[in-house]
Amino acid sequence: MIKAGKTEKDDFIPNFPSSQFNHIVLCVPLERDTTWLECTSQSQAVGYMGDFTGDRYALAITPEGGKLIRTPRYTRKDNFLHRKAEVQISAEGHATAQVRTQYSGLQQDEGYIDRYATFAPDEQKKWLYEKIKLANFEIKSFQLTRQKTRIPVVTENLSLQINALAAKSGKRLFLQPNLLSKWEVLPAEMENRRSAVEVSLYDYVDNDTIQFQLPEGYFLEHKPEDVAFKSAFGEYQASVKFEGRTVTYIRKMSVNRGSFPK
Repeated sequence: MIKAGKTEKDDFIPNFPSSQFNHIVLCVPLERDTTWLECTSQSQAVGYMGDFTGDRYALAITPEGGKLIRTPRYTRKDNFLHRKAEVQISAEGHATAQVRTQYSGLQQDEGYIDRYATFAPDEQKKWLYEKIKLANFEIKSFQLTRQKTRIPVVTENLSLQINALAAKSGKRLFLQPNLLSKWEVLPAEMENRRSAVEVSLYDYVDNDTIQFQLPEGYFLEHKPEDVAFKSAFGEYQASVKFEGRTVTYIRKMSVNRGSFPK
């Protein structure tokens, strides 16, 4: 018996015997491990609990009586996003891109990515146009596949035509190297904060490696400084490498779960 829901796990009071549950799953104790089965879902990967029933107390009904136990918690190594892209840029600033992204664990839960991996192709394409944050692009081809392993993974393969990816000015092209992982909203600054801060409900890590092939006759005029920043909330690294006409942008962002005092 579990109190299910994305945020309800923190509301549970373990030392007050009472009916605090709204959901039931099947727990199968094995010799060396335990398998959890979400019997109300026809599509959930076997043994995976996600953010709906994972990382919280459960009341196990056993032949010896009730036992208060914890359901699996998914860590940073489970909740990753790995993205690799190869981008060809023309002298006019237009581009073609081949992008492969893997969403694992709670990252494939985010935005119902796991559900869309099972939808019909026309629904998938409509969703991808809504999800991809580029100003002017066309999806030439795509594929969404899902591995229903204990920690499920959704793989997204995209072939994109992107108009004006690089801004042309005279003989120069201006390029923003972060292709698909820009944060669109920044938290408002507050000088006299009164409440705790919760950055994320779970630990996760994003890794991006984007290779840009510059057009003939172009070279890197300005290389941004490498960035490395670490705090209680997580870690961020970004760097740009240049070899021949290839510019490689590498970005890693690791976020810590938890509530932080004001």
